[in-house]
Amino acid sequence: MTILVSDTSVLIDLERGELIECAFKLSATFAVPDVLYEREPREHGGDELLKLGLKVESLDGEGVAMAMRHRQAQRQLTVPDSFALALAKINGWTLLTGDGPLRELARAESVDATACYGCSMNSILRAPRHICNFIQVLKKSLPIRVAGYPSKKLPVDSAIT
Repeated sequence: MTILVSDTSVLIDLERGELIECAFKLSATFAVPDVLYEREPREHGGDELLKLGLKVESLDGEGVAMAMRHRQAQRQLTVPDSFALALAKINGWTLLTGDGPLRELARAESVDATACYGCSMNSILRAPRHICNFIQVLKKSLPIRVAGYPSKKLPVDSAIT
């Protein structure tokens, strides 16, 4: 089973693009570190995400130390994003992020990392019964801009890097 560790913005981007339910129907399982869950989705539809299958995972002391080393290595990382990278690395899971510098650090740490839409398109190939619905929603939502969420946006220039 493929487990995808989401960074801070991916779940919000999927929700704003009306893709969240389709994404959770795909063959992968979504996970986030507990720090990320408490800071972002818990108060904004977190219960629904848990019902859809979101896994909330904790890091032990060694994992927290790793996350802090990641943040020191790349200061622009948020604490939740550094925890997401550590969670993916420790468990051998894939990091799902729209953040280029976070993907670069993940690759430097030998962590499989992919952009949000790259993952979605790869996943639908393994879940054919959801392709039609997913493509309809994707066509409807790709042109949107995420106004009102200045730090969160759907990838516009390059969906897959």
